[in-house]
Amino acid sequence: MEIEQRNKLAAIMFDIKHKIKDGEYKEFMDILGKKEAEPNLENIRIVKLHYIDCEYLSPFQVLDAQEGEWLLNLGHSNDCDDMFEFKQERLRREVKTQIVEIYGKLEEQFGDCSISKAMRNSCLHVTQLKVFISQTDYMKPDQHEGSQQMTIHDTRWIHPLKYTVMDKKEN
Repeated sequence: MEIEQRNKLAAIMFDIKHKIKDGEYKEFMDILGKKEAEPNLENIRIVKLHYIDCEYLSPFQVLDAQEGEWLLNLGHSNDCDDMFEFKQERLRREVKTQIVEIYGKLEEQFGDCSISKAMRNSCLHVTQLKVFISQTDYMKPDQHEGSQQMTIHDTRWIHPLKYTVMDKKEN
């Protein structure tokens, strides 16, 4: 449905909103605005995450042994990133998927939201999944605000793309 058509329907609904229930009016307007309902995370057990994995490689990871030795002989340590300017060739980007198990409850206090250990162990707290899901909105084509990232460590991060629920807990 085109934007003009949605706007026209929204205007008509606004004119007749006194004839329908508030909940129905809100639901209709959310559909017109393409607002998606909040996902129910309580019973999710296994999720497939889709994301862009980015890593900015140290110069010593892209130089061959002879070039690295030459730099070290000049007196530069392995922590010489300050002397190198940003190079696009050193940015590794891959679209990845990972299946993770979800644990915990939303009401629980979850102090460490570091996703690094969680991704290594393929096990996310439900709070981390909620953060992942909230970040996926920034990668949609119609979003023009800068893309969000979830930091793994100083030189590695991910950009969440989407998630797929693979299994739910039985009640």
